[in-house]
Amino acid sequence: MDKAAPTTTSSPAGGCSMGCASVFVIVGLLFPFLHLLAGTWEGGEMALFPVFVGLPAFVVSHILAIIAICSEHPLTRRGGKRALLIMWGSIALMVIAGFIADAFFRHPGP
Repeated sequence: MDKAAPTTTSSPAGGCSMGCASVFVIVGLLFPFLHLLAGTWEGGEMALFPVFVGLPAFVVSHILAIIAICSEHPLTRRGGKRALLIMWGSIALMVIAGFIADAFFRHPGP
């Protein structure tokens, strides 16, 4: 009797986590950053949009990335890892840009 080889099924968690990570980066980080660069950031109610959309996308993306990383399918695992890389890499770039901006604008050289 021939036994069929076990097949691993792909999960949409990897792609969904990358989608949520992209929403977080665009709405939660890029939207406020571009408004700050342009000088159009008014604070107050403008901060509600990145918080109410970016923060849930950040949380949901982490949950889906953990589910994807625990998957047996290699493409799903890769999607989860890439989602974490997208989110934390963009946060690191924003922190580095903040340090550079602080060095140039708050503490100008001689």
